[in-house]
Amino acid sequence: MSILYNKCPFNTNTNPNPFSTTSINLSKQFYLIFDLIDEPLDLFYTYIPMENDGIFTESKLKVVIICIDFVDSTATLISQGGSLLSIDNSIKFHKAIVQLIRNVYYPFIYLHEVIGDSFIIALNADWAYTSEIFCASLAINFIFDLVKNTRHFVEIRTGVSYGTLYYGTIGSTFRFFGKPINMASRLENKCLVNEIIIGKDFYNKLNLEMEYISTTIHKTEIIKQTLNLKGFGDTECYKINIPENGTFISYNNN
Repeated sequence: MSILYNKCPFNTNTNPNPFSTTSINLSKQFYLIFDLIDEPLDLFYTYIPMENDGIFTESKLKVVIICIDFVDSTATLISQGGSLLSIDNSIKFHKAIVQLIRNVYYPFIYLHEVIGDSFIIALNADWAYTSEIFCASLAINFIFDLVKNTRHFVEIRTGVSYGTLYYGTIGSTFRFFGKPINMASRLENKCLVNEIIIGKDFYNKLNLEMEYISTTIHKTEIIKQTLNLKGFGDTECYKINIPENGTFISYNNN
C-alpha cells in the first residue's frame, strides 16, 4: 500500500499557511489514505538527468535526511563466522527498506545511497513528491515501521536532520551536499540501540506538526540533550526512543 498524494486530506501545494486554522481544516483526526501500487524497483532510488553535469543547485525546500546504520555491525563482520551473518543481515535489511518504501511510503521517500550497511534516505526533496506539511512526522513514522519490521534480525540507530541541500550530477552519479547530510550522520553515530536522535531544526518542524497530527508519543517523551558533534561542537538535539511495536502517527479513517 502507498500513501496517495492526491488523496491526502489537504493540498500541500496551494495553501500559503498550511498550519493556519482559518485557511485549512487540520485537526487531531489527521490520517493518510492508502491504496495499492506496483512500481519498478529503481523508482525508489534517486535519478537526476545529467544535462547540467557538474552544476549544483540549492534545494527549493528544506529536505529531511535520515541516516540509518546497524549497531555493532563491524564487530559482527570481523567476529569468527560473523561475516556471512553480517552480509545476510545487510541484504535482508536493504530489502526491508525497499519493500517498506515501495509498499507504503512511495512516492514521498527515496533511498538515496547505500554504503555497506549505512543508508541515506531523503524526504521532501526537489526530485521527490512534496511533503512539506507532514515530512517530519512521515520520517519518524517510517523509522518506527522499519524498526518494527526488522528488529527480529538487526538493531539499528538513526539520525535525522532538516535543511537545504545542494544537489547535482558528477559524471553518472547523482550527489547532494550540505549541512543536513553531515548532521544526520553525526547524530546517528551518537545513537544507542533503536534510538532516533534528531537535530534542532527537524525537532522544530516535528513539534509544529504534532500540534495537528495525532501521534502515539507525547512531546514530553522527546528528550532534549546537548551532544558534542564532530564539526558542529556542542549541539542541541533531541532523542526519541522507539517502542517495541507501533507507528508514530495515529491513523483515523473516520
